[in-house]
Amino acid sequence: NIFILTQSIQRDRRLMNEDVESQIGRIVGRVGPAMLLTSVS
Repeated sequence: NIFILTQSIQRDRRLMNEDVESQIGRIVGRVGPAMLLTSVS
């Protein structure tokens, strides 16, 4: 799970005037379902 999150953070570009917390929230919102499925299986 940490690999999915880390890879997504490394590939993402922060939007203009976006703080780090918002960026992380946006990324977790995008990869959260994949992290959930890998945890369950």
